[in-house]
Amino acid sequence: MTDFGGLAWKYKDLTEIRLGIYDKNFSAGIGLNLFSFNIDYAFLTNNLGNTNRIGIGYRF
Repeated sequence: MTDFGGLAWKYKDLTEIRLGIYDKNFSAGIGLNLFSFNIDYAFLTNNLGNTNRIGIGYRF
């Protein structure tokens, strides 16, 4: 059985801060919405080490 959960806090559709846990691994992230662009960053822990992820998107 896998345990998981998370929280997200959004401020004025501009910034979102996220925290979570999945199978005893921690994750945290932030998202920024600027005009039609969104930039996401996440930090994750896992059995192999720590991971950093970055995503960039555009809304049409």
